[in-house]
Amino acid sequence: MTTVNQMRKENEKGFYYNPFEPRQWDITDENYQNQLVAQNFDFSKCQYPDLIDSQALQNIRKALLVPLISITVVGTIFLPLHAQLIYLTWWGHHLQTFTLIYCIKAGNPENKNNLLIKRISAICFQVSLTLQLIINLVYWTQLYQNDLAKSFTPDRPIFSTYFWWHKVLIHSLPAVTAVLNFILTQGVFIPGQAFYQIVLGAFYTIFNYFGVQYLGQPIYDFMDWKSYMSVVNSLIVFIMSGLIQQIICWFSIQVKTRPIDMIQSTQQDKKSK
Repeated sequence: MTTVNQMRKENEKGFYYNPFEPRQWDITDENYQNQLVAQNFDFSKCQYPDLIDSQALQNIRKALLVPLISITVVGTIFLPLHAQLIYLTWWGHHLQTFTLIYCIKAGNPENKNNLLIKRISAICFQVSLTLQLIINLVYWTQLYQNDLAKSFTPDRPIFSTYFWWHKVLIHSLPAVTAVLNFILTQGVFIPGQAFYQIVLGAFYTIFNYFGVQYLGQPIYDFMDWKSYMSVVNSLIVFIMSGLIQQIICWFSIQVKTRPIDMIQSTQQDKKSK
């Protein structure tokens, strides 16, 4: 059983704070990965426990889940099924929905010692927020105006209105829920778990390629798969996602308190008394 002091010593050796530490990226070392998650995440407690207790945190997550599920239901009714498989926006939407569900599960006292649920929640928590930031950065700066022009068709005013609001909501609500969950959850990003961001990017690239073959037209103009530039652009997105994840990691370390730090602080307070 690893003690708090032992975990602190490992942190001082640079296992946590150094993203270039090979052990950080070794996902086959389950014991160490579980230890990192235990050190840096506690889904049952709010980052601001004096303001929001555990039950209130769970209720907030459930409230955030409602609009995401509503978007899924409405999108399933109005849009073709393949849209939810080939658009990165929908991948991000579903991942954030899954993340909130698992954060609720991990925050349940009955699952306090369930390392599998906690680890899945931590991975999704990190990947989902990073993905939402990428989706919103690309969409609102590169794609929004083009979508706005396409969405309004005089012969289908009702559909046009729905389509426009759908575009706005699906490119904003998941990101809002991800950011709020990040702010409220007692959790600090782990540098080496950017590996999962890379894996997700690789899988999506494959789906995007076959989606273009299926539709006969590019899903995104910068990934039309007519030249090597599509591969280059994919790599740029990979690199950008990794950098964003590391920036969030650094930021979260600076502004948030890790569970292990709170435990040690409590122990020091008891000793001082």
